Amino acid sequence: MIEAWMKCNMDKGMFPGEVGIFFKDLAGNDVSLFSSEKFINKEESVLLVSVLSKTEKSAHVRLPVQSFNGTTDVEVSSENLKEVMQVA
Repeated sequence: MIEAWMKCNMDKGMFPGEVGIFFKDLAGNDVSLFSSEKFINKEESVLLVSVLSKTEKSAHVRLPVQSFNGTTDVEVSSENLKEVMQVA
């Protein structure tokens, strides 16, 4: 499995240890979710995601938690991913 840090915007969550995450998918739709702090890097405003497939321009990623619209898999711009790493 390949994991990567995905750029996103962050805001305070409703509960301690929780962060509001929002970003746009490849089609320009808003995607929002609340995530545990263990899946984010606040200093760099990035969320840890699993990369299911990737091309030069786009990537199909799995979010660590379900988004508000009920999905965990989204298509995003490859430009928003960084520090890709292989996980056993």
